[in-house]
Amino acid sequence: MTVFKLYFKLFFKKIFTILLYLGIFILIILLIMNSSTERVPKFEASKTRVAFYDEDNTELTKGLKQYLEQYADYIEIEDNLLEDAFFYRDIQYIVRVPKGFTDKFLANDPLKIERRLIPDETSGYFIDGKLENYLSLAYTYLNNNLADLNNVSEKIAETASNETNVFFPEGEIKDFRFITIYFNTLGYVIAVLIITITGLVITSFTTFEIRRRNIISKVSNNKFNLSLVSGTIVTSLIFVLLFGFLAFILFKELIFTKVGLLMLLNVLVYTIPIITLSYLISILTKNKMLISGLATVISLGAAFISGAFIPQNLLSQSVLNISKVFPMYFLIENNELLAVTNNFSFSNISSYYINLMIMIGFGILYIVIALIISRRKIKSES
Repeated sequence: MTVFKLYFKLFFKKIFTILLYLGIFILIILLIMNSSTERVPKFEASKTRVAFYDEDNTELTKGLKQYLEQYADYIEIEDNLLEDAFFYRDIQYIVRVPKGFTDKFLANDPLKIERRLIPDETSGYFIDGKLENYLSLAYTYLNNNLADLNNVSEKIAETASNETNVFFPEGEIKDFRFITIYFNTLGYVIAVLIITITGLVITSFTTFEIRRRNIISKVSNNKFNLSLVSGTIVTSLIFVLLFGFLAFILFKELIFTKVGLLMLLNVLVYTIPIITLSYLISILTKNKMLISGLATVISLGAAFISGAFIPQNLLSQSVLNISKVFPMYFLIENNELLAVTNNFSFSNISSYYINLMIMIGFGILYIVIALIISRRKIKSES
């Protein structure tokens, strides 16, 4: 209990740093929110700027391009300019049909069509649905001998001409863009706060002189480490509650929806690996300047390559693969999934729960490594 109380005395000495990061975070969020205050536009089937690459070039894939033409404005653009065009929204949707797609499709083992869309634009989701609709109809016609490869696109076109118009009732559409940005950015803020503050506090307990006193004191090493971890957990919960309350102020209508509550759970689980990572760093080094530097480098680096500052759909797959070594990637992937989900059944958002388990796994890995290193240091110092 003595170690636990002393932990909080040292913690509250860092209150200025905490308030500084809190102020910076609020400023960033308010600037992002004020940069785009318009309401979510009504859903309508407007034409989407599409880059369509057909590497198979069969009747089925030609029919797909023709079918989407009534919903899309096709933009011819070279591959080396595609990323820039997508970043600047000159292209809203990218379709790339791989070679051999038709043969695999007819064999009931279809290859995956590469698709990229902008998450916060309804036009991309609309045309994505139309693409799925075409493939579904093609599968039905071909597998039930209602059409062959030469006339299946014509059959689908006839079906499309009889489509029923869907009217959406008037009312406000819930916009989860800003709350998603909030929780994505929060991943960076929580990481830098917990690693910096708790790391500096824990380091105060790991000096050589204090360790020597602990060896001859009645407090066992396990109890000592448990007190430090408990203090870190409590301070981290304070941070989560603080930012949860701020989310309530900014997003009163959204925070208690299923999306808002699942995002809160997501960030709560995310703190587990951050807590244990901060403990591991404080065990590895006693240099407070180095801890501050590592906190900045790790949190800022992870934020840039995991999608906190740059949306994941704009990052290359190789960058995203590297970012998977950080728990922040899984936090942001969950937030992006929740922002576009209407069906919250376990089967539909199973990847959300898998990501939660992965983050917990990171936490267990970090604490195991930290405890092993801590015991070895004690043995060498004793």
